[in-house]
Amino acid sequence: GRDHIYVRLATPWPMQDRDVVQARRQLTTEDFVSLGIDLPSHWRGRETFLLIFRSVPHAAAPEKSSCYRAEAILGGYLVVQREDGVVSLFLSAQMDTGLPPSMMNSMRKLASSRSLQWVLALRKTLQARVS
Repeated sequence: GRDHIYVRLATPWPMQDRDVVQARRQLTTEDFVSLGIDLPSHWRGRETFLLIFRSVPHAAAPEKSSCYRAEAILGGYLVVQREDGVVSLFLSAQMDTGLPPSMMNSMRKLASSRSLQWVLALRKTLQARVS
């Protein structure tokens, strides 16, 4: 499936908040097979999907003067269910946030502190898909 999301990240003063609009596409195990992508044998028969994203303009989320529009150049999440039922999540993203390196470290810490909330929301979404 495909969708769009809008995310706004609060930044510490004196920086402007960041926001981003992303187009996302989900590829499932069946999509991998139909595209001729050979999955590792230990992933076969398990819930596996790839969520890829990039920044796009969207009429429903115009740029705001109060935010710096960050750009997700390319990114993705790989989600794999292990034999024991535990779900492993891998993230890779190339972002242009317009932040100096020292501020990026602060933003990484902020993102890490919110990752549990994100994982719980993802878990709820995955459980709804399975139900």
